[in-house]
Amino acid sequence: MIIDNQLKENYKELEDSILPIKKFLQKNYTQDEYKKLYKGIMTVQSPIIYQPEILFIAINPGPGAYKKNSNKPVLRMIGEYERDMERLNWYETGNARKKSAWYQRNKTSNNSFVANSIDLLYELGRLRFPEKYGKEGYSDNSLPFWYDNFGQNIMYTNLYPISTTDTKDLKAIHKLLADEKELQELWKQHKKDDKSICEKTVKRFFIRKMNDLVSLVQPKLIVCMGKEAFEDFTDYWRPNTDVIFKNKKIKEKEYPVIGFSRNQTKDWKKLIPKIAEEIIIHQ
Repeated sequence: MIIDNQLKENYKELEDSILPIKKFLQKNYTQDEYKKLYKGIMTVQSPIIYQPEILFIAINPGPGAYKKNSNKPVLRMIGEYERDMERLNWYETGNARKKSAWYQRNKTSNNSFVANSIDLLYELGRLRFPEKYGKEGYSDNSLPFWYDNFGQNIMYTNLYPISTTDTKDLKAIHKLLADEKELQELWKQHKKDDKSICEKTVKRFFIRKMNDLVSLVQPKLIVCMGKEAFEDFTDYWRPNTDVIFKNKKIKEKEYPVIGFSRNQTKDWKKLIPKIAEEIIIHQ
């Protein structure tokens, strides 16, 4: 098994490959075309874990990941962040619940995405450890019984590390970046069969970096949080589907991937039991 420090070094090498994009955006974020779109870059939102039980992949860091009133883009990368991520950022006080610990689920939600993600973990704990759940159940004022083992062995990241208000703005940034002369040599390496360098080329660059991350950490299961994340990562989706499964081969190894749609309900809370059951089936 790769030791933690070596894993971090290997991850940093992977992360360094996006430095030209980071440097360009940090240099130009005050320009009119980027000022309203670009909110920062986040590659780290959990510890880097070798063979995590689940690698959660969302589409990109949204409003819950940056300060809405800040004029300075957020920056969270292994080599430049002021501290290492010691735990999944869903567990940070005030993230899921206003001024409350993440496990105080009786408190007012601060971020529905994070709150639902926590609820999904609770449902997984109930299904994975039925005997333990039967003996201890859950309290809104203490850590759940699964936190020290299962809860600490989860990794979370985003397919695209550029932070924006919504995916519409993310697509706009991808299109802008595709046309930047300063970045053309970088995109040419990922042009593939595109007639010209375009948004698809930029997306392919980041998807290949995610493939590299998967090969590095070798998760037991991948869960894409949203249709767009699953569709882009696997190049597949079946119409009229809420929860979907597909294996993805990366460097000759098959990885089980589950995706779910967040479109039918605004906060996807109603899908949690179905998502959890699908995860249990494929773990």
